[in-house]
Amino acid sequence: MRTLFIIVTVIIVFIAGVVSQLPLAFVVAPLGQVVDLGEVRGTIWDGEIRDIRVNGQPVGDAAVKLKFLPLLQGRGEGELSFSGSGLEGSGTASFDGDLIVLEDAAGQADLARFGLVDAFDQTLRGTVDAEIERLAFSLEEGCREARLTAETDALSRSLGVYADRGFLMAGTGYCDGDVLVLPLEGEGDEAALRAELRLDKRGRYLSRLAVEPKVEELEFVLRGYGFEERDGVFVIERGGLLEANL
Repeated sequence: MRTLFIIVTVIIVFIAGVVSQLPLAFVVAPLGQVVDLGEVRGTIWDGEIRDIRVNGQPVGDAAVKLKFLPLLQGRGEGELSFSGSGLEGSGTASFDGDLIVLEDAAGQADLARFGLVDAFDQTLRGTVDAEIERLAFSLEEGCREARLTAETDALSRSLGVYADRGFLMAGTGYCDGDVLVLPLEGEGDEAALRAELRLDKRGRYLSRLAVEPKVEELEFVLRGYGFEERDGVFVIERGGLLEANL
């Protein structure tokens, strides 16, 4: 038994040594069907992907350290650190077929990069900070699992002088069928807000914003922008395609 244990140990060490020298480009090649990987450098233990692009638009660079055992099971999994203009984050990522999974991840994004339009037909600006316990999204089947929280100052920026002291909106994301849903709530001196963003696998989004004004002047502004009043709450919806303004 001791001899068998030694033989198995030697085999595992040998396999690990061989695998550790594999170029990262060899392992991440399937991702090239989803995004443009640009230049891939290094090995699976210490690699880098530069100039990642989505729909031809630059996203940023990523440092990758893959795990050994998942590779033996035919899937890529490892630690990912991402950096780009207006995008920063890190966590555990895996790719299996068309299923992309993020776990124990955190990051920040500049919302102006995504082509979202706010309730006043202006580019949605501000930042969003996200903590992702687990997010599983299939390119074919859409949202599979979502446990995440997010916080943003975007909607208070949209309100301008009616949120001059600023306030944050926060919420917990989840899957509604194959759609990723992120509800947000926040309150300031001039208004209380409830928002919801829905995103499907094709990149289409639908946003709903409900504003409960605390100052009369804001009511006139909201009516002028097409908000519908429902029992003292002003509601509007916007939709479109998530742009690759990355």
